[in-house]
Amino acid sequence: QMTKTDIIRDLKDAAKGKMVISASKVAEVMGMRDAEARKLCEGCHYDPRGKNKMYYIEDVSAKIAARRRI
Repeated sequence: QMTKTDIIRDLKDAAKGKMVISASKVAEVMGMRDAEARKLCEGCHYDPRGKNKMYYIEDVSAKIAARRRI
């Protein structure tokens, strides 16, 4: 059973220590389909700079944890 801290660590590792991550990277790390990860990231805060939405890991991990009822 993963804790929220584990999720944050895994996502930050995948994002090479950055505070933001793409939905497709979330899918890869969490073993989800791309569409599922994009849906999960909807409504999360993201960095408006750049053409790809980069979501804040804190927000994304909270949603993943809530979904898994951690």
